[in-house]
Amino acid sequence: MNKDPLIKEIKKISKKNKKWILIGSLPIKDKNKYRNRSIMIGPKGNIVNYYDKIKMFDVKLQNKEKHQESKTYKPGKKLVSVNLPWGRLGLTICFDLRFPEIYRNLSKKNLHFISVPSAFTKVTGEKHWLDLLKARAIENFCYIFAPNQTGKNTKKRE
Repeated sequence: MNKDPLIKEIKKISKKNKKWILIGSLPIKDKNKYRNRSIMIGPKGNIVNYYDKIKMFDVKLQNKEKHQESKTYKPGKKLVSVNLPWGRLGLTICFDLRFPEIYRNLSKKNLHFISVPSAFTKVTGEKHWLDLLKARAIENFCYIFAPNQTGKNTKKRE
């Protein structure tokens, strides 16, 4: 992970500006598959912790759109949180949002915030995105940071 040119550059920026930076999620090669990984960089330019997405987005939508992340990605196994100067942050990614037990177990770590970088599809996002975010915040008594994609991330997926 430390050899990745993008991560190296973000670590330099973090160190130069003495800032915390959360890399939403990146595909990180892991043997024969990838990990969908969120990485917290500390103000000294070091990797403080990282989280691998647990739940794979394997669905066939009504509009015939089909996704099977498990073909390419390997799921993570552990819940991760990070101590920040202003509170404790729990790390999750995208489709994890649909599984309240992940957030309930993560909230046992006395969180103040949870991050959910995502690429919800337009079809599912319009129907569920805000409702799921509100539910996870209310259920777990914490704030949610949830950047989502805009536009298209592939020729087919909006």
